[in-house]
Amino acid sequence: MNNQTLIQSLSNNLQPVKPTLSPNLIALIWLSAAVAALAIAANFLWPVRGDLWQLITHNVRFTIELINVVAAIVMLTLAAFRSAVPGENSATPARWGGLLTLTWLAQYAVGIWLPTAEDRTPPSEFMCWVFIISYALLFFIPAMITCLRLYPLAPKRTGFYCSLAAGLIPTAYMHIACAYSISHIFSAHILPLAVLALAATAVFAVLYRRKQS
Repeated sequence: MNNQTLIQSLSNNLQPVKPTLSPNLIALIWLSAAVAALAIAANFLWPVRGDLWQLITHNVRFTIELINVVAAIVMLTLAAFRSAVPGENSATPARWGGLLTLTWLAQYAVGIWLPTAEDRTPPSEFMCWVFIISYALLFFIPAMITCLRLYPLAPKRTGFYCSLAAGLIPTAYMHIACAYSISHIFSAHILPLAVLALAATAVFAVLYRRKQS
C-alpha cells in the first residue's frame, strides 16, 4: 500500500469535530450558575448578617477580605477550566488564584489580634461543615464532569483548582453570613475547605485514570 492509498483509507468517512467552548466562557457559565444557586438557596437557609451593609461601608478591612476572596474564586475558576484544555492552560490565573487565596488566609491570621468585625457566639461547627461541604460538592461535581470531558494534561492540578474554587464559594458566603470568630472560622470554615480540596482532588485523579484506561 503506497502513501496515497494509506492516506485515502484513513481519511474516508471522517466526521467533523465540533470545537469546544472557550474555557473562559465555560468558567463564566459555571461561576454564574454556582453563585446564583447559592444566592437563591442559601439566603433562605442561612441569611446574611444583619450588619453586613454597615460592615461593607464602614469597615475597609472587612470589605478588602471580601473582595480578596471573590477575586481568588474568579482566578481559580479560570485556572480550573483553562487547565483542562490543551493550549489554553496558563499559569497566570493559577498564580493569581494561589496568591489571592494565601492573602485571604493571611488576613484571617491578622484577625486573631485585630478582628475586622465584632466577635459573636458562633453557630454549631457541624452545621458549618455540612453547609460548606454540601454546597461545594454541588458545584464541584458539574465542574469535574465538564473537565473530565475535556483533556486535562495535569488532572491532579485541574482537580485541585476545581475543588478549591467550588469550596471557596460557600466559604466566602460564610464570611457575610456567619459569626466572625477567628477560631470558629479556622475550624469550621477553612478546615472543611482544606479537607474537601484534598479529597476532591484525589477523586478527580482516580476518575481521570479510569477514563484513560
